[in-house]
Amino acid sequence: MITKDTVFELVNNKGPLIPIDIMRELGGNTFFIGAVLSELSAAGKVKISTVKIGGSPLYYTENQLEKLQNFRNYLNEKDARAFEIIKEKKVLRDKDQNPLVQVCLRSIKDFAKPLNVKFGDNEEIFWKWYLLSDAEAVSEIKILVEGTSKKEEEPAKEEEIPVKEEIIQKPVEHKKEVVESKPAKSESQKEVKDFQKPISSLDDDFSKFVHDYLDASNIAIVKQVIDKKGKEISYELLVPSQVGRVKFYAKAYSKSKLSDSDLSKVFVQATLDKLPALVLHQGDLTKKATEVISRFTNFVVKKME
Repeated sequence: MITKDTVFELVNNKGPLIPIDIMRELGGNTFFIGAVLSELSAAGKVKISTVKIGGSPLYYTENQLEKLQNFRNYLNEKDARAFEIIKEKKVLRDKDQNPLVQVCLRSIKDFAKPLNVKFGDNEEIFWKWYLLSDAEAVSEIKILVEGTSKKEEEPAKEEEIPVKEEIIQKPVEHKKEVVESKPAKSESQKEVKDFQKPISSLDDDFSKFVHDYLDASNIAIVKQVIDKKGKEISYELLVPSQVGRVKFYAKAYSKSKLSDSDLSKVFVQATLDKLPALVLHQGDLTKKATEVISRFTNFVVKKME
């Protein structure tokens, strides 16, 4: 007979396992096994991985943490690269990583753990290898911080670094020309068309093309930031949906080819802003850009035609 105890005993002895492994050992069906595993997870007896095998997560117990790295081969190429980096370095400073690595670190949640670190007047995100203790991570972080201070010819401060495991939301500074639209009316209004339409202060064809496209789609502009070359425009948009208007972080590109790096930058900023992401473009996507889209959640890419 299949019970919570028999399933837990199997996972504890042979895990990490996926539901079909348990079904082969104990019988039953994946629906019933899944329900039992959900109860064990809710009770804190088993853990669930973000790594998936054929669409199924792994179930394991606390004493099987080290075995998770045996499933590294189920990561995609870019996530696997980030896995190797964090495994080798043990601790990484988020701001020192390129945008793609930043995205991948947030994706491999089983292996990279975020630490919100305060030292002095500064607050930053660091990442630790999942098997590293907080105390060991603090020691490594102090080395990184003090090393930076020495490079800047500033004396390192001897102080405790409090650590809290959570991602801070830190806006990215844009050294760009900021063009604010007129403020939109209250979001409690029923029609997107009721919002104040932004008046563009730009004369270039690209910005006019984007604004015309947004107007035709009944999308309201809350804010826009234009780079000095006028080839990229960042937006906060209110996009109509079946559940009402939804705020998006968006970026419009005037490029013949859009790369995976372009998409990764948008995803990182949208994640920091706690918003879904929208990419608007006129050209084509590179092969790598097409592949990376499936890895992102709350991420929309739209060609303007």
